Amino acid sequence: MRAGERGLSLIEALIIVTITAMLALLLLPLASRAAGRSFALADRALDVAGAANAEAQFRALAGANTVRDGIIGRPDAIVLSPSIATDVACARAGGPQRVRLSIETGRLVCEGESGRHVLTQWREGQARFSFSADGRAWTDQHRGAPGYVRFELVRRGRSEIAWVGLLGPAPAEAPP
Repeated sequence: MRAGERGLSLIEALIIVTITAMLALLLLPLASRAAGRSFALADRALDVAGAANAEAQFRALAGANTVRDGIIGRPDAIVLSPSIATDVACARAGGPQRVRLSIETGRLVCEGESGRHVLTQWREGQARFSFSADGRAWTDQHRGAPGYVRFELVRRGRSEIAWVGLLGPAPAEAPP
């Protein structure tokens, strides 16, 4: 700027714009990565909350089972007859009703009187149900007396989700 004149010359203005643009080019990728990490963290938090809700519904359905001899279970599905106090996923509050929990590609589905609902979803891994009379020895088939049901999701060779539900009301003495 020349002595006695006010404002910036064209060259000075271009230098300021160039420096500002270079700073923006350096800082925008950092801001973008930080935003991406924040979105990923929020996504994981929602997944955890959804899984906790699905686990609560799974346990409520298993624990409210009323039929003592009619429990049918396979590695990919279980048929229950819960009598629950409040609405849960695919079952309405009230007397015994037929509910089917099934494992489909990448999701756990609940089917009952109030419709078909996805309890939880996953992108990778294998899920299965297993069953036990005493909570110690587990098998992949179940028919008959109450016991325990386990939903398990295995990813990369390790169990990432394992929910265990008592089939029916708790006995007087639970196994250790």
